[in-house]
Amino acid sequence: MALALLAEAPRAQDDSATVYLDKRAALEAVFPHAARVVELRHLLSAGEAAAIEALTGRRLDEGGFFLYAAFGAPGAGAEPLVGEEPTACAVIVAEVGKVRPITHIVSVKPDGTVGRVAVMIYRESHGADVASERFMAQYAGKSLADPLRIDRDIINIAGSTLSGHAICRGVRKALAVVQVVLRDVTPAERAALLAGGVDVTPEPGASDRPEDTTRVERLAPGRLRAERVIMGSACSIEAYAFGVTPPRDAASATETTGATSAAGTSDTSSATSATPSVSSALATDAAAEPTLEAALRAALDEIARWDAVLSDWRPDTPLSRLNAAPVGEAQPLDPDLEAWLADSAHWHELTGGAFDPSVGALVAAWGLRTQAPSRPTPDRLAHALANSGWTHLHLDEAAGTARRDTDDLTLDPGGSGKGWALDRAAEVLRARGVRSALLSFRSTLLALDAPPGEPGWSVPVVHDGSGRTEELVSLVQGALSVSGGGFSVFDDVPTAGAEGSASGDADVPVRRGHVIDPESGVPVEAGRLAWVQCEHAAGADALSTALLVSGPALPAVPGARGAFVAHADAAVEAWPAPAPAPAPAGAPAGADKDRRP
Repeated sequence: MALALLAEAPRAQDDSATVYLDKRAALEAVFPHAARVVELRHLLSAGEAAAIEALTGRRLDEGGFFLYAAFGAPGAGAEPLVGEEPTACAVIVAEVGKVRPITHIVSVKPDGTVGRVAVMIYRESHGADVASERFMAQYAGKSLADPLRIDRDIINIAGSTLSGHAICRGVRKALAVVQVVLRDVTPAERAALLAGGVDVTPEPGASDRPEDTTRVERLAPGRLRAERVIMGSACSIEAYAFGVTPPRDAASATETTGATSAAGTSDTSSATSATPSVSSALATDAAAEPTLEAALRAALDEIARWDAVLSDWRPDTPLSRLNAAPVGEAQPLDPDLEAWLADSAHWHELTGGAFDPSVGALVAAWGLRTQAPSRPTPDRLAHALANSGWTHLHLDEAAGTARRDTDDLTLDPGGSGKGWALDRAAEVLRARGVRSALLSFRSTLLALDAPPGEPGWSVPVVHDGSGRTEELVSLVQGALSVSGGGFSVFDDVPTAGAEGSASGDADVPVRRGHVIDPESGVPVEAGRLAWVQCEHAAGADALSTALLVSGPALPAVPGARGAFVAHADAAVEAWPAPAPAPAPAGAPAGADKDRRP
């Protein structure tokens, strides 16, 4: 019987496959400290297959698996000692999401709990957010005794539900395989089994060679789509190579070299060989594709660069260092971080505080990044609320510094960081001559010129809870951001009179989302949906968050418009609200004064 999986994943699968990790990178991801790794190609006996089916509760289609055992630690020597037990094991599994299999690797610790999980190959057209570290981190420490179910002990990602279920099934299957093949045997039997394995220890230093996981599709001649998982989500850029007007004669432009003005900005009257314009390669649509692909990759690289500035999941970023800085001390700011902070201050002021990136303490108090969010105690909620708020951050633009006046103040870039990164990526595309493109983080999108022959980029706004299309947006030279929807985190059961309780009643559960109301310190109710269009993605991102919190009462912002839905069955409310009709003749003056929408 042949093995169901091949560990040596080919670099190219089919037109819709994204290879995130080859075997070497996958083993390094799940065995970061191993001195030696052994691969075992194991065919299951009938008894083993039956035992695995009993543990998973599902029919097993595979006849065998690739299993891996890690030994020792760096410096411990290449060869395992006689009788040495593995420090961890791993299995490569594949489970179908919607229509295609998702190949992933699962490591299992000696106590039978999950160590790490990583997607190797993703083949579905949607739902790639499950490959993010944030989603995968939820499986750590889980065992066969846990539910391993979406919306039970694993938080779902809106739009990736089927893929999330597939990962859950794969993790349970991997735990069962390790349990039956390597744990439910004697040490002597395990040693004999692994003795027949092959040494596949990753080459030292191989991890220092970065692997490009960008997926590029040719949708049509002169039309490409590139995608990469960045900032914990799948980011895509679709663009056209034709219809671009060269800024100058293409032939002479390719012969010049770039210059820098006295102000330090690039002189756009010339082109460098390192950043060729798409228009300079437009002999034919197909001939322009390599240059267009290079531009798309450069734009994705720019977004990744901003992730290295704004991520609060990584301890080495400028934002994380500011969050950890001593209270009361002015900290020199990285210029990029300073620019984002200034923009955040702008949107905080325009929204009357409804957009506030300084709610990290409240996010932690509610456990919104844990596997089991819950209402904090009244004292902890009050403490987190008192130590959150933009007024606790003091920016000195002249000195280029920031100072926190409370130790618990934590900045969270989730409200506008992705939009800000899309704006910067769009600048890269424009500098390389790309005019027609759509940049997307799925919930936040930014359009350049429309596709050739089309009035704009057609983007549906769908309520994840009801599946209803609320609006079909035609996007041109502008941004759209959508917040909320059906993405729910947990059932909140507040005590009587507690902030956010339903009509002040106790024990009435309220389904909540993942966005915090900065004023009350309570997450907004799940099912709310808000979307905003404006010129820049950072603004649309920040304003959709604020609209989700405040509803149509959010003050109007010049150049921005949007809509709000209170729950899945509610009507759409325009923002800003339409001007009221003139009062009938003879109506009392001021009858509509202070009326709130």
